[in-house]
Amino acid sequence: MKLFGVKKASSGSTLTIPIPPSLPAGFIFRKDHVLYEPLTDGTAVPLKFCSLNIPNLHALEDRPGAPGNWDIPTEWEQRDALKSVYLLGGKVARIYVISVGAAHRHVPQPGVYNDRMFQALDSALAIASEFGIKLILVCVDQWSWWGGIEQWAAFRNKRELQFWEDPTVRADFKHMLTYLVTRVNTKTGVRYCDDPTIFGWETTNEGGGWDYTPPADWTLDIARHIKSLDPHHLVIDGTLGGQTASGSPKWAKDVLESEGLVDVMTNHYYVCDSSLRDYARWAERDSKLAKKYRKAFFVGEYGNIETQRLVPCSFSYRLIRFCSD
Repeated sequence: MKLFGVKKASSGSTLTIPIPPSLPAGFIFRKDHVLYEPLTDGTAVPLKFCSLNIPNLHALEDRPGAPGNWDIPTEWEQRDALKSVYLLGGKVARIYVISVGAAHRHVPQPGVYNDRMFQALDSALAIASEFGIKLILVCVDQWSWWGGIEQWAAFRNKRELQFWEDPTVRADFKHMLTYLVTRVNTKTGVRYCDDPTIFGWETTNEGGGWDYTPPADWTLDIARHIKSLDPHHLVIDGTLGGQTASGSPKWAKDVLESEGLVDVMTNHYYVCDSSLRDYARWAERDSKLAKKYRKAFFVGEYGNIETQRLVPCSFSYRLIRFCSD
């Protein structure tokens, strides 16, 4: 599990505000660059959190003896993980992607869905709701661990990078999104699009990797598709983005400038990604860039760093301040 968090709103934004009248009860929402959590009195306060990723909350790829080592977590395993987040004071948890490309994964092939795997996601949402924890759901992976953009493209005999532009591949992916967003939870009877337990939809995990930015057309088209099915949940641009070491933005400008589609920007911090060694300062720069375009921002992941590469003010300390000041 990897730590992640969001910066608290500035002191000028700490007053409660009314919940938008069109918003169903319990949903996290954004106003400009600030995320808000609803209270029971009809008002909302700025949301701040520092919590954990739980990649295997809805699927396990390393269960000895299971087909291909793939299995679903037991209810006890899910409850244990979410209770741990709850006892740590976490309000939000982020899970890994919807897996693709084999019979034992969520999407064995286009238009075919493994209900056993999705029922594990149903269970995760139901238990998270009991603990009052919001879950960030990630739609597709840049990488191949659970099947990702390469596998989606391979379904149609396309190359990996054609995932972003081929119309058939995009239609396949949108079909999965429709299935996911409109799914009725078998544990609660609530459609995912109506479930306030879901924090939001993250378009990709580390989209583009360290080498490129996914086309803005793809990100905005996917956001538009999600919003057409689910206008109330947040959409998060999962591009591995922010700013490079030279200070140039890696997030697509058209996405940053978009209105009503993408609500939240995020980034992951690892040594191999940049010559910047001070993750907290790097994240602060990204947060300011998102704020400039009136987008919310959170740190999705950060990795370990060798002791000899630590800056004088340790990252762990500064990240906690970044999330909690």
